[in-house]
Amino acid sequence: MQTITGPRSMSSGQRRSHSLTRGVPSMKAIRTSHEGREGTLRVIHDAHGTPQIYLFLEEGGSHEGQGILCHGWGVRKGEDGLREGVLVQGGVMAIPREDWLEALREREDARDRLNLPNLHLVKVYSRGNRITLDGYALNARVDRATWQKISSFMEEVDSTVNDEILEGDHFIGWMVKEGMEQRMEQILGVKKEKTLEARKLLPSGRP
Repeated sequence: MQTITGPRSMSSGQRRSHSLTRGVPSMKAIRTSHEGREGTLRVIHDAHGTPQIYLFLEEGGSHEGQGILCHGWGVRKGEDGLREGVLVQGGVMAIPREDWLEALREREDARDRLNLPNLHLVKVYSRGNRITLDGYALNARVDRATWQKISSFMEEVDSTVNDEILEGDHFIGWMVKEGMEQRMEQILGVKKEKTLEARKLLPSGRP
């Protein structure tokens, strides 16, 4: 069973200076429980920088024991019948499913935040017999907080409404609204060398 050392009960000053032995925890700790024991689910970057979900259970008082690496959600057969919960090395630990789903969302956010330093816009072109898509999309996913900042500048598109693609490829997803490319780059803090202007991809006449 892979474990990670979690934070113990400590003063506020100690908490500020405390760091986990491996990785950086997410900002949110999700409260949960297992067989009457209180605990938390935390997203922590492992030694390879990959966000993983760990379950920490209280051992006594407010002290947390070692974090247990969670591999997913599933059902396993045990001596007392079928058990559903988070999959850990050697078995299943039953926790509320809604807690696990929230932890999954936190992990996806942590993974998507890794994309932020290298975000930039990429060209999308798809000409069909019904509609033509000609604009820009993000090169990678973003976390929920970032999406809230930019969603009003995006529009969802689907080139599969075309019966035939005459040029380019099919594209299904979100594109930047026409004319909002530079504003989008400013909000996302796109590196200067990765902007459309620097790469000479911004059409003449665009604001």
